[in-house]
Amino acid sequence: MAAHHNSSSMDSEMLEDSQATFVTISDSQSTSATMMESQSTSATSIANSQSDSEDDYESDSEDFPYSTQELATMFEEFYQVLTTLHFESSELRLAPPGGWPHMTDEFLANFKSPEAMDVVRHLPYFHSSKNIHYKSKLIDFSSKSHEYFVSRHNDHDWRAEFYDGDDTVDPAHAFCFAAGFESYGREFTLDVKNGTIIEDMIRAQIIDPVDVSQFLSRLAEDFRSLRLLYCPGREMLETDRVDEVDEIITEEQWRTQSRNEHRHFGTDLDIQYLRQVYRKHGWPDAFRKEECWRTVGALMDSIEGEGDVWEEDAHWEDAEDWE
Repeated sequence: MAAHHNSSSMDSEMLEDSQATFVTISDSQSTSATMMESQSTSATSIANSQSDSEDDYESDSEDFPYSTQELATMFEEFYQVLTTLHFESSELRLAPPGGWPHMTDEFLANFKSPEAMDVVRHLPYFHSSKNIHYKSKLIDFSSKSHEYFVSRHNDHDWRAEFYDGDDTVDPAHAFCFAAGFESYGREFTLDVKNGTIIEDMIRAQIIDPVDVSQFLSRLAEDFRSLRLLYCPGREMLETDRVDEVDEIITEEQWRTQSRNEHRHFGTDLDIQYLRQVYRKHGWPDAFRKEECWRTVGALMDSIEGEGDVWEEDAHWEDAEDWE
């Protein structure tokens, strides 16, 4: 019995030693696994850090309200309307399928986020010195050089500070497509992340962002209804403050209105008579633009010296120099 007892005691001790050894091995394996997991986590963290440093833009284009193609289509439709008004069809450049081939990320100098550059790559462009708004001209990115985009890398970062909360603008996702100059000149910025256009009245105010589709539709209607009046070589006239009239205004009535050297061109009668002249020349659906503009030019020449005339576009001939 005593021998049996000693044997059981030895067996028990061996079992305890075995269990202790197993625990030690298990702890060692667990520690090793923990170290491996830690190393893996560190490696992942380093990889993510490297990835973040390589890509400054954090975005998911699936969350953007409009795709690149939708934006390109909206701009093309808007520009096609303009060709029936004061722009020429020959001035409109449409991107080929797949976008402008020379506009690689390298050529564009990564001047904006990948999503914004993709939009730039697919937009149509007007190659024209005509105004799109008051002291404002469209930028033809398709004709710009690599150096141009280098100089424009994430420009206008100051815009972001004007917006809070839901209206915050990330400069990486926004680019100016119509450049303005001088006080009250209009500058239009497309924010591809929020699907909006921001209108900046230089040295005056920045107007709240508007949905792209709504903005372009409204601008097209402003032209068609002659709330915006354009003549080559002259600044855009904003006429929304002037009411429409039913009666016919004669040239004599227009000429005999009170004029003096201190009176600025743009009285209600000036605007109402000009609208009449434009519509007489088929505006908006059958506009005989060249004939109309010759008439307007002759009218302005006829009142030269009697007071102020329709403001001339100082940048008419050198549009490329200020973009």
